[in-house]
Amino acid sequence: MNIQYIHPADQLVMFMQRIYDKGLTTMSGGNLSIRDTQGNIWITPAGIDKGTLTRKDIICVRPDGSCEGPHKPSSELPFHESVYRMRPDLNAVLHAHPPALVAFSIVRKLPDLDLIPSVRHICEQMKIATYAVPGSEALGVEIGKVFSQGCDTALLENHGVCIGAPDMFTAFQRFETLNYTATLEVLASKLGKIHSLPENAYHMSETNEHTKLDDFIPRSHTSEELAARRDMITLIHRSYKMGLFTATHGTYSVRLSDGSFLITPFGFDRAYLEEDDLVRVKGGMKELGIPFTDPQGTYFVLADISPFLKKGQSDVDFCVEMAQKIGVGAVPGSSFFDEDVNHIIRLHFAKKDETLNTALERLSHLKDLAR
Repeated sequence: MNIQYIHPADQLVMFMQRIYDKGLTTMSGGNLSIRDTQGNIWITPAGIDKGTLTRKDIICVRPDGSCEGPHKPSSELPFHESVYRMRPDLNAVLHAHPPALVAFSIVRKLPDLDLIPSVRHICEQMKIATYAVPGSEALGVEIGKVFSQGCDTALLENHGVCIGAPDMFTAFQRFETLNYTATLEVLASKLGKIHSLPENAYHMSETNEHTKLDDFIPRSHTSEELAARRDMITLIHRSYKMGLFTATHGTYSVRLSDGSFLITPFGFDRAYLEEDDLVRVKGGMKELGIPFTDPQGTYFVLADISPFLKKGQSDVDFCVEMAQKIGVGAVPGSSFFDEDVNHIIRLHFAKKDETLNTALERLSHLKDLAR
């Protein structure tokens, strides 16, 4: 699932439902917001049961301050606006009251980010925001102070947590991971002395987090492989619902009869994984994967080039570079949108098989453009 194609209102409903279902907020507590490319702030409403939200309940706050929607925006709108003013690089804010993190806020202590691997990489820097009355302008000021220092997470004294991120999935990933490690710390403290990972563990995790493999292009998928993909997805979704996985932690793998194996991908949301998201590894190489839309009635395909874009690179520049260095031509997606869309290209596949196979072989080198 590519969250960039989901409307902000639908994203807010999706993630609030996940937070509520996990017991990490109450019927009336917590709020989420997303700032879109036009500067509108989409935010959850005040006084509406968080367990029954629909997209029609979501409020749109325009840059001029006017609101569209059937309810009042969350009373915490001031601090959402404060975060966006302080940090133009952030486009999503998540605020909730999970018991473990509220407990840490009461004792004025930050959770240990070095209890298990990768937590520090996901949660990054955080600080405690001085107490102010919920919904007040003063609370926005205190949270803004934390975010102005480059932090993406503020633990609110005797209140909860506020997390900012470029998108809502990243915000939720940080929130869920932070709450998970905070819960572990509370449980472990009851058993005995807590032992954090050594200082070099973070760097070791960073080094080993992304295994580099060459790509191969599969010619077909056997019934055995398709069945394995289906069964894996079923078990992954069940594991997530049972709390055995977090959004991006926890792996499954299955060996196939030809010696290859399927494994969960890096950085993908376990709650929404689909069969084609799983990675097949064979002979030390991984199956080539470029996110794309499955066309229903045309000979064009829209491919997502987000994983390959360099910082600040436009889709036009990418297409020029791909033609020059990879030898595959494409149309920049921005030419089809009024919105600021810069991560899509259009490919034409009404070609002979040998031409398509050659193109696929060349596209396997796309990763070289991102270096």
